Amino acid sequence: MIMNRTLLVFCCLGALALPLLACSPSPSPTSIPASTNWQQTVDALSALNPGGIPEHLQQVDAVRDGTEFDPNRYFSVLTHLSMEAGYVLDYVYYYDGMGGLPMLYARPADQAPYENYAAYSAAVDNTGEQRSSYLEHVRTDGTAEGFFELVVLSINGGQFYLFWHANYNDVQVVCNRDRMEGIVSSLEEAGNLPLSEDALLEARAIDYTPVIEFVGDTVRVRIITFSMWTGFSEEIYILDREFPHQFRDVEYKVLVPYDCGIMF
Repeated sequence: MIMNRTLLVFCCLGALALPLLACSPSPSPTSIPASTNWQQTVDALSALNPGGIPEHLQQVDAVRDGTEFDPNRYFSVLTHLSMEAGYVLDYVYYYDGMGGLPMLYARPADQAPYENYAAYSAAVDNTGEQRSSYLEHVRTDGTAEGFFELVVLSINGGQFYLFWHANYNDVQVVCNRDRMEGIVSSLEEAGNLPLSEDALLEARAIDYTPVIEFVGDTVRVRIITFSMWTGFSEEIYILDREFPHQFRDVEYKVLVPYDCGIMF
């Protein structure tokens, strides 16, 4: 089970990290599917972000009232994904003096949602359930697009209603040169440190096209991401081809380092 970035931020707020599973052997791809408009999918998902945090969530053990963002809307954009039959995607909101973020989980549709973070945490601790297990209930349609969307969901699924320190979770999936140029321009427009001339040349030399390879009973997904605190990175995910699509391994490699210099 892979630890997604929501969990990495949560670890900074005092939770325990989850270990990555053992590395899979070097892939020997049997097929490389045709490409698609990867960036359009990423942008459409980002466009669903509701923006500001509802005031009633900005307290410890906040109780949702039903007016908040519904993450099941993700599947209107991630059309090659669906929840396992009988399950829905839900969340509780974690909030303390250091930050706030949604904690996503999957629940049976006929089971009442957890009232708040305290109830959720107690249930997880009692059952030993891993906090990112909602991904085990997300099914792909078996296509290259489906596995790409699953990786994007694992990265960006928890990037809404982020408060203070949780905003370190800013990772963007970059699928083409135009988006890279847009990121570079936005850094300068926002008054952040610009990329050096050498770094810009290196960034422009990267191939941003996602690569999805079917390797026996696994799928290898290679993408490029950007964060204001790390720079442009290559990320390679190994997933089970059959449902449930367990994340077997992930590799991170910073290609062009960058640090905006901001500390929350």
